[in-house]
Amino acid sequence: MAPGRAARFGPLQSGYDEFWGNRGGGVDYYTHKVGPGPADTWDGDVRVDEMGYYTDLLGDRAVEFLEARAKESKPWLLSLHFTAAHWPWEGPDAKGKAESDRLAAKPAGRA
Repeated sequence: MAPGRAARFGPLQSGYDEFWGNRGGGVDYYTHKVGPGPADTWDGDVRVDEMGYYTDLLGDRAVEFLEARAKESKPWLLSLHFTAAHWPWEGPDAKGKAESDRLAAKPAGRA
């Protein structure tokens, strides 16, 4: 099992009330995969498949969270971890998409 994917190590099992994001590392910004296999995108403990550039999806979910909490009187914490500083380096443009396609075409384990 890939790092972070074992249910006993999930964010909801580690003290978070809600979670949306990836559990592994090195998520492709377009396919949301870590190598071959399904997308590593989760809503709580349920795997989800959403289209879009990953950094934008994380930002959109953060805004939704903030808007939902804006009228609440109890304290809350948003823990937002953008992956944009990490490999793979795929920008939100045609060049980034081409790099995503290039990596997807490689045999497993070869970048």
